[in-house]
Amino acid sequence: MFDPSGNVVIGGMKFLKLLSISGKELTSKKGIFGKVGKAQPLPCATFVGEKLITGTADGCVYRWEGRDCKEAIKCTDSEKNNAVMDVRVVSGNTDGVVMVSGAKDGKICLFDERLKIVKTLDLNNVSVGGLCEMKCVVSVDLSIDGARVLCGTKGSEVIEMDAADGEAGVMLMSGHYKDELWGLACHNSNSDLCATSGDDGVVKVWSIGGKKLLCSEKVGDQSRAVSFNGDYVCAGVGVEGGRKKKRAKGDKAGGYCVYKRQGEGGLVKVKEDRCAKEWVGDLK
Repeated sequence: MFDPSGNVVIGGMKFLKLLSISGKELTSKKGIFGKVGKAQPLPCATFVGEKLITGTADGCVYRWEGRDCKEAIKCTDSEKNNAVMDVRVVSGNTDGVVMVSGAKDGKICLFDERLKIVKTLDLNNVSVGGLCEMKCVVSVDLSIDGARVLCGTKGSEVIEMDAADGEAGVMLMSGHYKDELWGLACHNSNSDLCATSGDDGVVKVWSIGGKKLLCSEKVGDQSRAVSFNGDYVCAGVGVEGGRKKKRAKGDKAGGYCVYKRQGEGGLVKVKEDRCAKEWVGDLK
C-alpha cells in the first residue's frame, strides 16, 4: 500500500518493509518490531493520518513510527483464532471514532484518535437469522454517521449491525463458503423457493423473488444433493468412505437428513439415515 507521501509499505509473513521511491531508484528498509512487538504475520494495514497501523496474527494492532513499532494494542482476549483481519480508517460524524478493526474471533473494535479502544462489539452476540458458524470477520467498515457497522465474514456473509450495542443485525448477503456447490433444488409447488447445499456442509433455503436467504442449517458433513418438497428439505450427507471395508468412526458417506421448514424460523431435523455406501449424488 502507499503511505501519505507516496512511498510503498509491504507487510506479510513476519516482516514489514518500507520502500522509498526516488526517480528510478527503490530503497528498502525493514520494519523493526523491537521489544514492543514480535515478528509475526501482518494480515492488514492502514494509515491514520501519518501513523502506520497493522493488524497482527495474535490479535493486536501495532502502531509504527517510521520503521519502528511503538505501540501494541490488544484487540481480543481469545487464545486462538484471534488474528486481526482488517483495519479501516473512517471519516464523518462518527463521534470521535477514527478507526475500526475486525478479528477472526468475531470481535470488532472502535478506536478514537489516540488509538484507544472506545467500544468492542462481538459478532457472536448478533441476533440475525441464518448466521452460520463461520463468524470470522475478514472485512469491516463504519457508516459515515457512525451508527452502523458493516462486516464481511469468512462464511460468505455481509452483515450490518447497530454500532451502539452490536446486538441488532441484518444479513444483507449470504452464500456458501467452502469448495464446491453441488445441491440445487426448486420447490415442487412454490416457484419462489429453492434450496442449496455444498461442501461447506450447510443447507440453505432461499427466496428467489426476494433475493434473500430465509433459513439455513448445518448438516454435519459435505452435502452434494438436495431435494425440496412441501415443508421438507432432504439433503445427502457425506462424500468420504466409498468402498472401504471398514468405515471410519463418524463416516457419513451415503447418508441423508430430512429437515422440516418452520417458516423463516429455521430448519428442524426430523429424520437421519444411511441408504448407500457411496455418497448420494441425487435426490428426488
